[in-house]
Amino acid sequence: SATAFKWDFEGPDAGQIYGELRSLTAFEIIYPIFNIIVLAAQMVPYAFIERSELVAENTRHEQIERAAKQVEGIRQMEETLFPNSHLDPGETLKIIFWTEMMITCSLIVLFLACAFFDIPKKLSDARAKLLMSDKYRAEVTKSHWSSVVLFGSLLGFAETFVTLSISL
Repeated sequence: SATAFKWDFEGPDAGQIYGELRSLTAFEIIYPIFNIIVLAAQMVPYAFIERSELVAENTRHEQIERAAKQVEGIRQMEETLFPNSHLDPGETLKIIFWTEMMITCSLIVLFLACAFFDIPKKLSDARAKLLMSDKYRAEVTKSHWSSVVLFGSLLGFAETFVTLSISL
């Protein structure tokens, strides 16, 4: 960490420091990133609350009935697919919930990492470099299904997907 001072050499306040510039500490660099991750983790539970629960509690019975129907449907599906399995429907719902939670949290971390490391710009640069290469131009004239051409299309798709995902 470095620090630079600016001193006043003239006038009645000669010898005083009137400016200071320093580099950021590791804590000052990491703390905003940590705050973004904590904020994202705090917002995740709201993704699983239905709007009706936030607005009014009078639909609670309908939700319980729907959940009971879903549990019954899952039980019937389990008996059809796995006749010798004796999984508790509650355990099945827990497995489904935690699987969805892991996928959601993974996507949140992925999108935050993409935004932090400016992945859309890097994908755009890589695609532009590929499209300007002589090998790409030669392959395009031969076949539209060559590996280089397909990789260029894949880079374009990835760039569009990541850009849209971050902007939403």
